[in-house]
Amino acid sequence: MGMFWNYRSFPRERWKRIFGGGAEEAVKHVLASYMWDRLDGTEPDFDSDREGWLKAVVHQAPQHIVELAGDICRSGFSYRNRSKEEAALLDDMMVGFFSPEGIEDLLEAEYVGGDGIKPFILEELLARGQAEKRGGLFGLGGTTVPGIPTESSRFIVGGRRVDSSERPKEEAQYLIFWDDEVPKVRAEIELLLRQNRPWSHAEFDAEVRKTILAALSEVESSGRCLFGRYC
Repeated sequence: MGMFWNYRSFPRERWKRIFGGGAEEAVKHVLASYMWDRLDGTEPDFDSDREGWLKAVVHQAPQHIVELAGDICRSGFSYRNRSKEEAALLDDMMVGFFSPEGIEDLLEAEYVGGDGIKPFILEELLARGQAEKRGGLFGLGGTTVPGIPTESSRFIVGGRRVDSSERPKEEAQYLIFWDDEVPKVRAEIELLLRQNRPWSHAEFDAEVRKTILAALSEVESSGRCLFGRYC
C-alpha cells in the first residue's frame, strides 16, 4: 500500500488547551500518541475499556517519556532547548496525535482534502516556481522568467516541525500550518498552479486542487489550522 500526504483540520484554541493547560487527561492521551504501538499486549482492549487501556499506557510508558509528555502539556509544545533525542521523540508523538488513540478527539480534528496526495506530485508543484529560461538558441539569448517565492509552501514536501524551519525526522514527516499561516500557503499554491508550464501528467493539476488546495481552502474558511502527515 502506498504512502500519501493526508490532512486534518483542528481549532488552535484546542491545541492551546492541551499544550499549556496541564490537564492530566491530556497527558494520558499524549502518552498514548507515542505508546499505542509500543505496548506489550497485556493492556485491556482500547474500544471496550479505554480508561483501563489509558492506565496501562501510563504504567508501561518509560519515565523519560512520561516526563516529556507532562512537560509539553504544562509548558506548551516546543522544540526549543530540546536535545536531538528529545526532538526525535516529539516527532514520534506528533504523528500519533491525530489518531483515535492519541489526542484526535480532544483536538476535535476533522479530515480535509480527500484521500491524500503523493509527494512526487507536490514536488512537481513546487518545481513550477523555479526560475526558467525561455527562447534563445544554443544557450544564447532568450529571457529568464523569474521564480516564485515558496517561503511557506516549500514545507509541503518533507514537512516542518512546529514553530520551526527544521524538518522532522524522515520516519515522522508532518507539518502544521497555523490559522494565520494558511492564507499565505494557499495563495502560494494557487500562484504555482497558474504558471504556464506543462505537468508531466495532466491529472496532477486536479490532484493538487482536490487534496491540499481543497484542504487549505476549507481550513481558511473555517478559521482552523492544518495538520499534514506523510503515512
